Amino acid sequence: AQQLPIHVGVLESTDTPDFKMVLERLQKRQVREVLLAPLLLTSGMHVARDMAGEGEASWKARLEKAGFSVTPIFEGLGESPLFRQIYIEKARRALRTECQQDASAYRE
Repeated sequence: AQQLPIHVGVLESTDTPDFKMVLERLQKRQVREVLLAPLLLTSGMHVARDMAGEGEASWKARLEKAGFSVTPIFEGLGESPLFRQIYIEKARRALRTECQQDASAYRE
């Protein structure tokens, strides 16, 4: 099985995997370079401030302080044409299912 060098973390400190857990994984694997990418539909305050901001509490600043070279991506998933197509197809399928269920309810 292929193991991709991807480590997913969450910004909320009350959820997991949190920053500390991700940091430990990166250090254990002796990673030196990190590409920070948001798994959010749009890029907004969380990306600009919490993930990649210049403030000392951002993931970028904390990783750099721990000795990592960090490259942030500021684009949300919704900016990817491929992701948009997947999203639109899922929405269409959900609408078709909902319409079919509504039509069935009227026949009963």
